[in-house]
Amino acid sequence: MLKALIVTVAYNPPTSLLDNLQVDYYPHMVVDNSEQETIWLKNYCAEHNHVYQWLGDNLGIAKALNVGAEYAIENGFDYIVTMDQDSRLINLLLKQLSDYIANYTSKNNVAIFSPRHINEGVDLHQIKAEVTNDFYAMSSGNFLNLSIWKQIGKFNEQLFIDMVDVEYYVRALIAGYQVLTVQRITMLHHMGHNSHIRWVGKYGFDVWNHSKIRKYYQARNFWYVYNKYHQKLPQLIFIKKMIRKMPISIVLFEKDKLSKLYYYLRGYIDYLRGKLGKIYF
Repeated sequence: MLKALIVTVAYNPPTSLLDNLQVDYYPHMVVDNSEQETIWLKNYCAEHNHVYQWLGDNLGIAKALNVGAEYAIENGFDYIVTMDQDSRLINLLLKQLSDYIANYTSKNNVAIFSPRHINEGVDLHQIKAEVTNDFYAMSSGNFLNLSIWKQIGKFNEQLFIDMVDVEYYVRALIAGYQVLTVQRITMLHHMGHNSHIRWVGKYGFDVWNHSKIRKYYQARNFWYVYNKYHQKLPQLIFIKKMIRKMPISIVLFEKDKLSKLYYYLRGYIDYLRGKLGKIYF
């Protein structure tokens, strides 16, 4: 068995989070990123020998992940399993990924081992590649190699939220490491916000229905990551296409259009100004 710690980032967590905390394949740490300490969660962790740490405020997903990684290193772990509140964790998934990692001959060159995230049932017979190596992996359920984390640097806390995982994966790929999605090991992930793809003729639009504040961070951080790394990783043209379509998607398919467009514009302007970090609206 690997030396791994499950690090769950909580934000105003629902009680359904307890389902994941009952999975006992590896020990748990909960990093509470809520503005107020979640007392019921703190008490549950104390009763079940889980580590609970409240950050004192919402300091962003990157800060929470870095706190978890630092704790894991200090306590002798080789991996953290990064978890959010929207994915379903089960022992079988952890065993499957652990076994895959243990048998992978060049595991020390892999920054991330990720399951394939699905919303619902997927026909595994349609999958041709065993693994893919790219920056598209979502962050939940990932085994993060802590020795590589120490080498290439922490998650970028200036991004606060959105693109935190992708920016890390991009740095790993540029440094010559792999970010592997094991296609036949699947994890149930609830996208939320009524996210889907809408088509206008041959053009597809990602409709996320996120809040106006998320639109701000998405606009700012997508452009930031693309501009900083696209010359070293041309595949990032995908991000540019996506963020260019976002205003059109808002106008065609989302509610609160004017407000979201305004915050998208603010995010783009702050990207041009080089303004990062948490924004207080």
